[in-house]
Amino acid sequence: PEEGFAGTDGWGTGGEVLLRLTPGRFSIALGLQATKHPETFDGDLTAIGPFLEPRILLSEIGESAALYVSARAGLIDFRFEDDAFNAGSASWYLNGGGGLLINLGEQSNLDIGGTAGTDDSGNADVTARVGLSSALEGSARSWLAG
Repeated sequence: PEEGFAGTDGWGTGGEVLLRLTPGRFSIALGLQATKHPETFDGDLTAIGPFLEPRILLSEIGESAALYVSARAGLIDFRFEDDAFNAGSASWYLNGGGGLLINLGEQSNLDIGGTAGTDDSGNADVTARVGLSSALEGSARSWLAG
């Protein structure tokens, strides 16, 4: 894998939660994401922060799928901890991407997508993700992995 932030190997685990408002082909989400990169320099690196994600559906594929493009802007708070040291820094980032939404039922979608972008230090980022979203009484809940 490619070299990641502050000496990480580029791999980590994480997730996000978001609320997405979808008045039509355009939608906008406000969310929170978190990742953890264990054993970075013999310590743990954690990143957490809010984001804003607009999305536009481009075209429908039959009655059960659609292609979309999206952008994401957010803030990330990095924290590094080991037995003797604790430090942190903040950064902003901007990504663009797209994907495929597959309708799984009346109020559920499978989201397969990816993004590429940069942060305020000029670091490049590429992310692939697979997620499941469910709408309940007008609100959406999403579970993503990637």
